[in-house]
Amino acid sequence: RTVFERRTLFPDSYYEDLGEPELKMAIFVALDELAPDAVAINGYGFRDSRICLDWCTSRETKAILMTETTAADKPRTWLREVAKRLLLRRFDAAMCGGRRHREYLLSLGTAPYRVFTKYDVVDNAYFSSPPRVDAEASALPGLDDPRPFFLTSNRFIARKNLRTLLHAYARYRSASPNGWRLVLLGSGDQE
Repeated sequence: RTVFERRTLFPDSYYEDLGEPELKMAIFVALDELAPDAVAINGYGFRDSRICLDWCTSRETKAILMTETTAADKPRTWLREVAKRLLLRRFDAAMCGGRRHREYLLSLGTAPYRVFTKYDVVDNAYFSSPPRVDAEASALPGLDDPRPFFLTSNRFIARKNLRTLLHAYARYRSASPNGWRLVLLGSGDQE
């Protein structure tokens, strides 16, 4: 069994409240301590993602982009697309969810042999078996209930559009009063 170690650099802070210098210092210290051979970086649009990329560049360490961005996600401007092209050159490889994500990376100049797809996969056998709830998880409200549920895990901020999720879920439950529950996982301004 693979051992996974989770490190939280700012356990009592919101991402949006962190300043660039403290974020950079903490990330550089943590990565220096870990000394990885490669870093899989979640996106390129966040400050911490670019800081991780800066660390990789400064330490001559492989940087792997993980992205689910497509050309159709939002309107594109030529200046931002040029900036992305330059930024993407700094990554050694990219993992993306599927064809549309790959096509977008290729349109930005990423070499085809550097783009890998299907990292958004689900272990269906694991999730189709009876739920495994440990003692710590069962202390969380609602997770001790064995009925199936939809799970959303994200920051509770406006751009995540939780309002639409809640309206859609309300419509679903109106049509299916005994339907699946909804569990929201995260924190943020809209908590």
